[in-house]
Amino acid sequence: MRKFVHWLLPLLLLLGSHVAEASHIAAADLSYRCLGGNQYEITLRVFTDCQGISAPRSAGVQVQSIGICSAPSQNVTLTRTSNREVPIVCAAQAGLSACTNPGSGFIGYEESVYVGTTDLSAYVSANCGWTISYQNCCGNPAITNIANATSSARHIEVNGLSNAVASSNSSPYTNGLPTLVICDVS
Repeated sequence: MRKFVHWLLPLLLLLGSHVAEASHIAAADLSYRCLGGNQYEITLRVFTDCQGISAPRSAGVQVQSIGICSAPSQNVTLTRTSNREVPIVCAAQAGLSACTNPGSGFIGYEESVYVGTTDLSAYVSANCGWTISYQNCCGNPAITNIANATSSARHIEVNGLSNAVASSNSSPYTNGLPTLVICDVS
């Protein structure tokens, strides 16, 4: 009986643990910025439905070499640096979103920003190209143009990072908030 207890507890702990993931992803944006010395800051912006689970404190991205380079992949943990509500632009519904007023009947979204760095200096002479990707499950149930949106994975990636480029190599990025709610003013 004692042997049974010794392996049962670790098994239950293993099966009962899981990585927190934000559900109801509506949109995402992924970018990178050269910091110099082949150090890159990676920024992930995730927009989730406020009626889903809370956004996790961290998110993981994969940095993978492409082309002729055979550098190993890197898993980079990004830390959440901010979390804010995406304001509803409809004047009549301002302040009534599910984020600030649960049960109001109005959908609401929040933006979580995750930031981390990766060091690619070991691969300068290898002439590497890189892809940075993020994948999470699941989609927003309000999405109707994708079959099984709530159970299919969301994948976003950015290509074009080349640490063989002599000057700084950063991706395009967006500063503004997306329009996630369209008002019916009729």
